[in-house]
Amino acid sequence: MVLFTIFCPIVAAALIMLGAPARKTALAASAVSFAAALFLFASLDRGHADFQHVASFSISPEWRLSFTTGVDGLSVIMVLLASIVTLAAVWFADTSGRYGKRRDVLEVGVIVIKRCKQKERRCKRQNRRGQRSLPCGRAKHN
Repeated sequence: MVLFTIFCPIVAAALIMLGAPARKTALAASAVSFAAALFLFASLDRGHADFQHVASFSISPEWRLSFTTGVDGLSVIMVLLASIVTLAAVWFADTSGRYGKRRDVLEVGVIVIKRCKQKERRCKRQNRRGQRSLPCGRAKHN
């Protein structure tokens, strides 16, 4: 099952490169990968403190090289979190070709930053001219 969670996104990427619809393929692959991660998490024997769901394949017996995967308590949580983030990233990806509302929020943030910088420059000029001000905008009373 660990191998499935590793190779499912790779197979989906290959399918997308071969012409499959990108969003649907990525969403299906990330959902299936998330379901596999949930299965790994649910089937983990918490009383057993060793690697579980271990799969091993010999690559080169002469050199004793093998490809081995497995999960323990901490790594199964990391696999689950990675699959959640992947599913969320694909689900909330912008499909309109524009940034939409997120772009508007970004523009408002840029405008606020520009205005704050303008106000800061104005305060510095007032301080240089001798018109001392307390926290920008309030004049000092003598």
